[in-house]
Amino acid sequence: MKKTGEKKKARILVVEDQQPNIMVITLLLEELGYEYDVAKSSREALKKVSDQNHELILMDVRMAGRDGIETTRIIRGMEIRGEVQPVPIIALTADGDKERCLEVGMDDYILKPITLKTLKAKLKSNL
Repeated sequence: MKKTGEKKKARILVVEDQQPNIMVITLLLEELGYEYDVAKSSREALKKVSDQNHELILMDVRMAGRDGIETTRIIRGMEIRGEVQPVPIIALTADGDKERCLEVGMDDYILKPITLKTLKAKLKSNL
């Protein structure tokens, strides 16, 4: 329950195609008091990004179909063309390919499995 005068927490877009990962991430976000939306594919993510109501994106790197790397490239192109406002993107990855994530314009990365402490720190430093 929010206290009077308490700052509203950011709305986060979770882009993840695996239901167990979605459950973990959303439970952690709820624990931290964040609102969120979930996109289970690149196509769904791009539609939600166009709605422009998120302050940060948590992007799974390895998704079926178009992966998080290519989805990030598309989002960054949309930003350059002025179609959407810039938004921080944090990679969610099990492989630790930090350089590849940062090269395409991701702002940070979190190694899976995600912990509450790590998620809290990454959100704080990127919002």
